Amino acid sequence: MRTATHWRRLFAAGLAASLALSCAKTAAEDPTPGDSSSTETYGGGGGGGATSRSPEAMIFSAPSGESSVTVLAVDISGTGVTHYKYKLASGGSEICADSSDYQGEFSVDVRITAGFSALADGPVTLCVIGRDVNETWQDFADATFESWTKVSPAPASVSFTGAPSGTSALTSFMLNVPPASGSIAAYKFKAISGTSCAGSAGFSAEKTAGTLSSRQRVDGSG
Repeated sequence: MRTATHWRRLFAAGLAASLALSCAKTAAEDPTPGDSSSTETYGGGGGGGATSRSPEAMIFSAPSGESSVTVLAVDISGTGVTHYKYKLASGGSEICADSSDYQGEFSVDVRITAGFSALADGPVTLCVIGRDVNETWQDFADATFESWTKVSPAPASVSFTGAPSGTSALTSFMLNVPPASGSIAAYKFKAISGTSCAGSAGFSAEKTAGTLSSRQRVDGSG
């Protein structure tokens, strides 16, 4: 016959074995503190668990479409990203895989304020790679990028000579737009009765700056 004392002893032994198994399982699942791989662990993947991958920079407030902006004001962020390098050059995203001409490294607290007025009009691309606290860098082949088309801003005004002024009986005139007036390369003109030149109708064909163009005024309209 088994006594109450006997059952208590069996229960205590079973509890001790269960605790030992639980501790062993916990030790197996938890890595040694300070032990980390060369790649940071970021949020869950498709299966719901954490996944290890290289950091990926994110670009904020870059130009887009056609833009006459010539100075950047771009912020960099990204999950696990602490620092970054960047490249700004003419061309499309294919320039990002080339590791040459990248600038940095910079903390993500530092905004990109590079000027690029010297670049020709056309496609321009900003390439960025990020790194994490383990100094694992995003691959150049997988660089984050933003592309846009750089266009020169339209002239604010044009200087010209040869047109009548004040009260005049002239019915024709010789117009000259010197190239030096605001770096003007070409121009169009129209002569009208009135003071508003709004609307594209009535303007001449494009003319090269520095050449003389004449136009006969007919019935006070161009």
